Amino acid sequence: MIRIALVAGMAASLLLAGPALAETKPPEKPGTAPKTDKPATAPKQAQPAQPKPDTKKAAATRKRVSYACDGGVSLVVTYPPEAQAKTGRIKIAMKDTTYFLRPVAGGEKWENKSIKLVFQPKGEEATIEREGKPLAEKCKVGKPST
Repeated sequence: MIRIALVAGMAASLLLAGPALAETKPPEKPGTAPKTDKPATAPKQAQPAQPKPDTKKAAATRKRVSYACDGGVSLVVTYPPEAQAKTGRIKIAMKDTTYFLRPVAGGEKWENKSIKLVFQPKGEEATIEREGKPLAEKCKVGKPST
């Protein structure tokens, strides 16, 4: 009786495994892809190279200024192009943090109201404050970069 159950179980597993094995076919030759019923597509023709937009011109319109401040703090400020000076935002990289500020007072002062951060350049110097407390004091312009 056990023998009959064992034989019946083996026969059932062979019946189930048979179709699964029949569906997979090995490639014709080792290292070749299996054939499919889909027609082969023609290889794509090489497209002529499209000119890339001149990113140097776009980057050159922005002005980056480095500031060295008391206490060893340094800032890198990226100003918007001249055409956007009164409406565009600036980017300030300081330590491991980047801040984005919008202009107020006609571009003489920059502010991020949500975090109460104020950056105010005056000639060759600048100050940056958060919630009325200085983050960096007596910041002096280094060499401008592009």
